[in-house]
Amino acid sequence: MHVSNPGHFRAHQVKFGIGLSPFELHKLGGREGKALLQDKLRQLDDLGLDVLGLFFDDMPVHEGLAESQLEAIEIVRSATKAKIIFCPAFYSPDPILEKVFGKRPEKYWEQIKAAPKEIDFAWTGPKVISEEIPVDHLKETAELLGRKPFLWDNLFANDGPRNCKFLKIRPPKGRTTAALHHSAGWAWNPMNQAALSKLVLLASRNAMLNRTAPEFALEEALQTSCPGGLAQFISKNRKEWLESGLDKIQEAQKAEWQAELKTFDHPAALEIGQWLAGGYAVGAECLTD
Repeated sequence: MHVSNPGHFRAHQVKFGIGLSPFELHKLGGREGKALLQDKLRQLDDLGLDVLGLFFDDMPVHEGLAESQLEAIEIVRSATKAKIIFCPAFYSPDPILEKVFGKRPEKYWEQIKAAPKEIDFAWTGPKVISEEIPVDHLKETAELLGRKPFLWDNLFANDGPRNCKFLKIRPPKGRTTAALHHSAGWAWNPMNQAALSKLVLLASRNAMLNRTAPEFALEEALQTSCPGGLAQFISKNRKEWLESGLDKIQEAQKAEWQAELKTFDHPAALEIGQWLAGGYAVGAECLTD
């Protein structure tokens, strides 16, 4: 396993973490599953992690779901000094999770809230992709989980077979400074396009920490991060990329945009061009839509 030196991250005031998804761990049986998990944890802990994500999201429901996940948490706690962020199998009340992965066991959330309080629980809000994450919802979730939720915000995510056809260059509406204070932390799931993601992440930071109006925060991020012409081009067309998507945009329009994008020497322009050409297509094997 090749990983950059964690000291590089810390020198830039960035915590170093890795996510671990023990898929179908319960099928291995107690002793074998525990041994394999402990071995993997030793490898990860040797890297000097600040944060370890223990993710049980998007896995089929099985008997003893909460019990097996609580057991995994205890194994992880005993094997690492890192801060643990646990993602439960049901990380939102959104009914789509039961539709895709199976019915939520009765009292699932009541059971997993027994996990030690120092463990953060990842949560996506009222929906898997939440248009709004209000304070009242976060208060109710804190009661449900026995702790403030750690937000895993999918507002900008476009990593599924449907969402990959849209560029989520949008203002961070429906999120407030007050909501931030009612969370244990706020992480953003970015777009597949790294340079474009920097724009919306910067806008989100300014909106939530500095109370900047979401629309203005996005325009400010565009102006400070892109050459003037490119910032204007993105600002003018972003709503069509967000609302119409690749399937509804005419080929002549795509060609016109492609020609204009070639005049900009910037990674964001390159990503938009690749997206218009279908370069970020995701197949049905991805279940994140």
